[in-house]
This record gives sequence, C-alpha cells and structure tokens, in this order.
Amino acid sequence: MSLTPGKPTQWSGVLFVREGPYAPAILRFHVFFPLGYPEIPPLVIFNTDIFHPLVTPLTTYTYGSSSSNSGAVGATDEEVLPPGGFGLSDAFPHWFGVSKRRTASSGNSSRSASAQVGASDGEIPSCTEMEVKPSAEYMPLRAPIAKVLDYVKRSFDDVDVLNGLPAEAATNPGAWKAWQAQRCSMQQQGRLGKASSDGKQESNGSRGQPKHSDDWSWEGVWERRVRKGVDASISDQVLFGASGGNELVGLRKK
Repeated sequence: MSLTPGKPTQWSGVLFVREGPYAPAILRFHVFFPLGYPEIPPLVIFNTDIFHPLVTPLTTYTYGSSSSNSGAVGATDEEVLPPGGFGLSDAFPHWFGVSKRRTASSGNSSRSASAQVGASDGEIPSCTEMEVKPSAEYMPLRAPIAKVLDYVKRSFDDVDVLNGLPAEAATNPGAWKAWQAQRCSMQQQGRLGKASSDGKQESNGSRGQPKHSDDWSWEGVWERRVRKGVDASISDQVLFGASGGNELVGLRKK
C-alpha cells in the first residue's frame, strides 16, 4: 500500500495473490476514505479487470442486497458501486444496514449455495452440504482498515470466503453463480478446497453436471473467465508498462 501524493484519503495498492484459486494474479486497486470514516465505509476499487463475486464488473452494473423472484437485481443509492468496486456488505454489514434486512428475510430465503439468482440467467448445480456461513469474524462496530484489507486479500486466496458468500452480497452475480457451479464440480470430484497453488485446474467437462433446460449453463465459465483475468494481470504489458495503460503495475525487469 502507498499514499497518493497530495491525497491523504486515497491509497494505492497492489495485491499479490500467492495461493488459492486466483493465484498468481497481481491486482491493482485503490482505497478511498470518506470524511466520515470509520462510521462510513471506505471505497475499494480494483483497476485490474478480474472475474470475482465481490468485484463489480468494469462495465456498468448495479446490484442490491436482495433479489426479486423474477431475477431482477436492484440497488439502493448507498449500495451502488462504481465499476471495479469491491463489495464489503457481507463482512461489514453494520456499514450498510443489511443485518436487519437479512434477519427479516431469513425465513423466506435460503442461504445455501444452491440458491438461484434469476433462473433466466441459467441455473447452478444443486449440491449437498454446501450451506453458506456468515463472515462473523468481520463484524466489529468500527472496522480498522487492516481488517478491510485482510478481508479483501482473503477473498482472493481463501476458498472459504468464496464458499461463505451469500448470493445477496455478490456484486457480480454472474461470477457468484459461476463459482457455485465450479464449487459443485470440485465437490463432486473430491477437490473442494484443494485448488492448486498456481490457480490452474483441470477442465471438468460435463462429467457430474446436471443438464439444464436453459440455453445457458455456468459450467466451466468460472475457470475460463478467471484464468483469462489472471493471465492478463501478469502479462508483460501490465507488469512492465509496454501497453502504457491504466493497469500498469510498474515493476522493473532486472
């Protein structure tokens, strides 16, 4: 992490993912602190395009903490994130007022990983023993920035964070559903939680996956999209500046 010259409320950071399903990605991001921090949450924005359930797509997208039966997703004014924005509502619900809403709706919705988020977008496989657990360890009344950064890091290198993420907290619902399909396939093959250290995984094909009546299936989407993002994040153009783009990490070749 480093301070932005002349802007003490804006930090710049580079996340080196050394283990887990996103390894060995190198991701650039910024942290913006509002005047009301820590009563008001910081804003974490990723400059690197990466397919992740908690990273808002770089194309325009809005999300909400709840979804309707039709699959449409809405957002209140305080919950809209800019492109690349990182969702903190699941780990730090006190900042977003989502605790009461989740308690009120707990009787009507399941937090299992087999829950659907709009059948029109495709279904995810139904697996057993895939209940979502809340991120209870990240629920202080005032969260120091170290807690926030630790949660951001863990969301990329710890599959338990991804497994524990409920659908309503995902800022990229497509990535959430793709991860559930990937997770189900890994579970069926006895590989859940055993992603290789370099993030590469075997192609699962169609083995063990149920057939859907939809034209769209999430099978294999997560692997393809994540691998594409990881490979792009460690390309010479991004790391050493050959492209001259906004995603330049700025490393130097020896």
